[in-house]
Amino acid sequence: MKNRLSRMREKGIEELWAGISLMGALCFMLFLYAPLELYFYNQRDFWFDLYQLIPLLLVIFVAFFLISVAVMCILYFSCPKLYHIALPLATIVFLCTYIQGNFLLGELPIMDGREYDWADYSEGRLPSVILWIVVTCLVLTAVKWVSRDKFCKVVKLASIFMVLMLSLTAVSICITTKGYRNKLDAYCTVENDYEFSENENFIIFVIDAADSGTLYEMMEENPEYRELFADFTYFHNTLGAYPCTAGAIPQIIGGEWFENEIDFDQYRTDAYKNSPFLDELEQRGYKLGMYEDELPFLDESIYRFDNVKGQKSKVESYWRLAKLEIKLVGLRYAPFDLKRFCSFKLVEFATTQQANAEYTIFVPRKKVFYERMTHVDTTLTQEKCFKFIHIDGAHVPFAYDKDLNLIAGGSYEDAMEASLTITKAFLDKMKEAGVYDNSVIVVMADHGLDGYYNETYSGRQNPVLLVKGVGEHHEMMISEAPVSYVDLQEAFSRLLDGKCGSEIFDYREGDERERRYLFYEFEDEDHLYEYVTTGHASDDEAMTPTGKTYFRGK
Repeated sequence: MKNRLSRMREKGIEELWAGISLMGALCFMLFLYAPLELYFYNQRDFWFDLYQLIPLLLVIFVAFFLISVAVMCILYFSCPKLYHIALPLATIVFLCTYIQGNFLLGELPIMDGREYDWADYSEGRLPSVILWIVVTCLVLTAVKWVSRDKFCKVVKLASIFMVLMLSLTAVSICITTKGYRNKLDAYCTVENDYEFSENENFIIFVIDAADSGTLYEMMEENPEYRELFADFTYFHNTLGAYPCTAGAIPQIIGGEWFENEIDFDQYRTDAYKNSPFLDELEQRGYKLGMYEDELPFLDESIYRFDNVKGQKSKVESYWRLAKLEIKLVGLRYAPFDLKRFCSFKLVEFATTQQANAEYTIFVPRKKVFYERMTHVDTTLTQEKCFKFIHIDGAHVPFAYDKDLNLIAGGSYEDAMEASLTITKAFLDKMKEAGVYDNSVIVVMADHGLDGYYNETYSGRQNPVLLVKGVGEHHEMMISEAPVSYVDLQEAFSRLLDGKCGSEIFDYREGDERERRYLFYEFEDEDHLYEYVTTGHASDDEAMTPTGKTYFRGK
């Protein structure tokens, strides 16, 4: 009798341990592994680093683990029949969630602020439904045909194996992505944003996503835009380097191609640290200002910019940060029809930061930038000044009209017009301060937009580029010279030497030239595709894939 009771107790403990192990594996996957993996692969989207994130994740993991274990114990001791139903159901949830989050990723909305309709992503519903039906049938079949103690033993061993496997995977990803790096607790401020030199200024004003073909059409319809850019040379036939901001801005600053030969964040850091153009500016005595909200804060060399400051950030709301982390995991691991309840904008992570900033943070949003510009006075200094200013410009969402009024259902053309209103106000501000003539001014885009919705080729290869040298006065000139962003370093140097805008490139209209462009999908810099063109930069059909790819690790 004693032996029988002992075997029953051992069997009962085995069943309970199966539930505890399963809950541990499920909580580990959802509240430790998943958010860490998402952080490692998307470090630029978060203001915090690994060492600020881990304590929060441990708290979330422990809380959900203890709650789930308590539920399993209550069911086991108070209602064993319900426990024997809950264990297979939890197994189904674990298997489906794991497969959903790692193998059925499909297409999901980009959380960069643009509006979207979940109906456009409905292709993900059927695979998700099939997954849950198939796994449910398999688990229920196993429960029916396999003895309970064998089922519990398999669940326990599989749960332990999964935790070990996910742990090793997380460590491997951390190492390969260098997710262990500390981020500098630095930020980009508006300090001295409207301080100009009485002697020499070099201004690069970047309008995000401003497409050259669209601007050209607007100039044809509205002569006022030609008048806005009097004194400038408009390089209509300009080929950019990359289709998205993350790759485009470092290439403009540093002049080097990114071909996945090094870590992408290291490439961005090196661009600001080793830029020949920035080095030349400093050698000539320029004070550097970088008004860009996507700076890589991984190396102290970023403090070469006068407006980049250090701080001591804290998490303002752990509760809000925890909710965002859980939503982020849910967007990837939840069944398709539950994902919509997990969607949010990545910019919301910034609201969890208590920056303790001594200075005002630079915000690139059109309305914020415009209002500050119209209310802040300009100041003058004897020091030479360089300013790189990047505003969201014609980027989504298209929320403003020409006069910066908030509108619903805006268009890309509305966003372009709003950007030009801001540009005009900026140029007028320089003229009023008496520094327009002594300034090199480059109005440009990081990338264009034309062709982005084309199903066969996503272009954005023809960004806006207008250049005015020191002391230039003439009607706007349009150049169809086949220029490229790979020419910018030399062009910037020639502007520093006093060349006018029309003389900074070696190429002239009518020249034949093969130009290179590397395409990648938004936030997927690990997969680069090389294109070349001998045609006009705005001609999508002339963009020819070479077949050469630059994939991470290959």
